[in-house]
Amino acid sequence: MKRYNIKTYEKAKIGDFSMLSNKEIIEVIQDYIEEDKYKSAILINGRWGSGKTFFIKEEISKVIIENIKNNGKYIYVSLYGVGNIEEISNKLYSEICSDMLVKLSGIEKEKIDEGIKLIPKLSPFTKFIPFIKNYKSIKKIVAPIIKEIVKIKKCVVVFDDIERCKLDVYELFGYINELVEHNEVKAILVANEEKIVDEKDKYCEIKEKLIGRTIEYKPEFDLIYENIIDKYLKEEKLKRYLKKEEQKSLILKEFNEKEHYNLRTLIYLITMYKKIFFLLENIEFDKKYVETHMRETLNYSTYISVELKIKNKIENFNFTESNEMGNIYFKDNSQKTLYGYKFINDYFQTGYLNEEKTKEILLDEMKKRKKTDEKIKENKKLSFNILYGNWWNLEDKEVDDNIKLLKEELKKNKYLPIYYKNIIIILLQLEREDFLDEKELLKFIELMEENLKSERTKIDYIDSYRNGNIGIFIEDPKIKEKYDRLTKKLIDIIDKNNEKQEKKTFLEEYEWNEEFINKCSVYNNTFLVSKKFLFYEDVEELIKKLNRVKKPFNIYCLIEGIRKIYSFSNVNEYYKNDIPNLELLISKLRSQIENISKESKTKRMALKELQNKLEDYLNRIKK
Repeated sequence: MKRYNIKTYEKAKIGDFSMLSNKEIIEVIQDYIEEDKYKSAILINGRWGSGKTFFIKEEISKVIIENIKNNGKYIYVSLYGVGNIEEISNKLYSEICSDMLVKLSGIEKEKIDEGIKLIPKLSPFTKFIPFIKNYKSIKKIVAPIIKEIVKIKKCVVVFDDIERCKLDVYELFGYINELVEHNEVKAILVANEEKIVDEKDKYCEIKEKLIGRTIEYKPEFDLIYENIIDKYLKEEKLKRYLKKEEQKSLILKEFNEKEHYNLRTLIYLITMYKKIFFLLENIEFDKKYVETHMRETLNYSTYISVELKIKNKIENFNFTESNEMGNIYFKDNSQKTLYGYKFINDYFQTGYLNEEKTKEILLDEMKKRKKTDEKIKENKKLSFNILYGNWWNLEDKEVDDNIKLLKEELKKNKYLPIYYKNIIIILLQLEREDFLDEKELLKFIELMEENLKSERTKIDYIDSYRNGNIGIFIEDPKIKEKYDRLTKKLIDIIDKNNEKQEKKTFLEEYEWNEEFINKCSVYNNTFLVSKKFLFYEDVEELIKKLNRVKKPFNIYCLIEGIRKIYSFSNVNEYYKNDIPNLELLISKLRSQIENISKESKTKRMALKELQNKLEDYLNRIKK
């Protein structure tokens, strides 16, 4: 890599080098130390928490020590809270003489003689007096101290926390300038210039006289990440886990997206996550599900850490005692989703983690997730999932085999009634292509009728036991007529068995308000797992409810709730089953909008917005 010669660097436009990499900064510092004629200081400017001090102590200090000339000394001084020049001098002298005083601390007893007056002036060193046991040896101590103080010439001094110094900026920079010009000191100042506000004009004026180059420091998280892990964690197992590329990328992605380059936040995250990691480590369950929660808790912990640092608060995601975790959808229309945990919110805000309760909650969720996965896996093997939207890609024998299998599955009552409408559509398509005749098709309908009459169906499949789940939107009038004829008896059976008020569907049950929007977030994971949302709805009842709604506000709440379900990039991979009901709802909404909204222009506007949104979701799902 090219070395930035300091002379060239002086002539460069400020913008050309406004943001250097760590390696480039090191090279600039190295050139600065080696160039004797350079009579000004360098300023490293960066935000609080960006890791400036860490970078100085871990990287820059090594370069300075390796390249310093004429037996010079490297000195690091923090100016935090310093209020006068004497304090700075004492800090410098203390740093210079510290190594020597350690060696002298075990000397034999003697009385202090004429050099005693020097000791009080060097106040930081008075703590060593009890170790000086022989007064006659004081000359031996004082002489080398004076020699060391002389060494302040040709030193490299890092002055950190400039913005936290209480000293007048003229006095401070004048003192440093004296060291640079007359003592041949190389001075590196470290500051957050954003925080120098009280004396900003004065600071800018005198800065030009002392500072030859300002280097803007932005931490390279990808390079410094593992150093932070090693420095602040002792547990090897956790260190190995966090250093894996997947975990590292997950953490850095959140910091980069928020442009939040604060090492303190990273340190806070890894030290807080430690307890969660080992809690999960001690859960004895299927490794796949434990690892999933390790990844998701790390992801959410990272999000929470950054949010707390930026906003000093955590958004309320309406977690409840019965809903301790689940997918979170954001209000900013970013389409970002996150799997959130109530216990992490509580832990990061209070510092307390109820480990036994948390372990129990996580284990219960893992069991439910495993059970759901097994059910999904089992359902994938059903012939319906092989034929639906795909049968034309199969060979004839595969189609025939799956038709036979479908009949056997219906005999065993393996399908929810909500599947029947799509099974009938598939059968109508297959009949049209001569894979079966109408007589054979009617045998399938008879099996569905028998299942609907069964008490087991009503008990096991109560949520989908309603006539609205049989209705479907079909453009072709001939096919629609045949479908209605085939399904009439199915609907009659359901109606007969539902003499009492049937359980309402999700969109029917809740009033469309802010609480409804929260419910959509809460139950979203359930819909994602089943890959169905509007699939379950009775479109006729929805239209009736829209007729009853008085306030446009409620329609906008419905729109926002539906957005919580459908507004993510790969929605087409999840909600194909909703297409028929979406088409039916849009069709009925379009034809009835004027009648529904005659009494209110604002309600008509809200309904048009609902129609537009539904059409957009339909197009995206169809992709």
